Amino acid sequence: MNGKHFPENKRKIGENAPPFHPWCRCTTAPYDEDLKGVGERWMRDPETGKGGYVPADMTYQEWKEIYVDKTSTMEEWKVKHVDKTGESGIISKKISDHVVEYYVESDATFDITILEQELQSSFVGRETEKYIEEHGLRVEIYYNYDSNGVAGEIEKNNISLYALYNEDEKELASTLVHEVSHERFHWSGTQEAEINCYIMELMHRNNGHVSTAEIQDIVSFVRENYSYLPEGDLYGF
Repeated sequence: MNGKHFPENKRKIGENAPPFHPWCRCTTAPYDEDLKGVGERWMRDPETGKGGYVPADMTYQEWKEIYVDKTSTMEEWKVKHVDKTGESGIISKKISDHVVEYYVESDATFDITILEQELQSSFVGRETEKYIEEHGLRVEIYYNYDSNGVAGEIEKNNISLYALYNEDEKELASTLVHEVSHERFHWSGTQEAEINCYIMELMHRNNGHVSTAEIQDIVSFVRENYSYLPEGDLYGF
């Protein structure tokens, strides 16, 4: 059943939903087509016994082929599942090629190499960087420019990030994830869109882990600070 999706109104215990047998440890998770491939899932390395993470859409059978049977490799999996262009499967990690800096008046600038490292620290960050590369987005960083509290914004293929409201490269990476999520998933113009983008930020910072309490904090923050936007579909929030 791993990796299969069923409408909630067609749930049948023992057929397409757990428990399937006594002492069944299976579980279910929400599925959203727009979030396909986002996030990571926990796994245990059968050789070392240590825990780790694999892409969220890797099935048990695929994990078994890589880590137990040794009949496949992670690189082969990436070619099949991560790279959708039919090319080599090697993702370019040169975000510096897309960055332009403005109003640089001192040496107190962001280190783009550290920004790349921050993005590479999570699956969400890596997918954000890949999207920027594949779609040719332009990342503009503005120093000494007061954007009235706005940390970042996106318009068409241009992403603007404001140094005054991003403390360091870690925060800048989170803002970049937020803004790219607007473009990547076509989320815009509603409180629901902002909630989803803040959740993506949190998934990046926490390497895929988001608690119900954290989501509720985000909902409260957005409702208070984005009250001028229509709610959108806030069912479930």
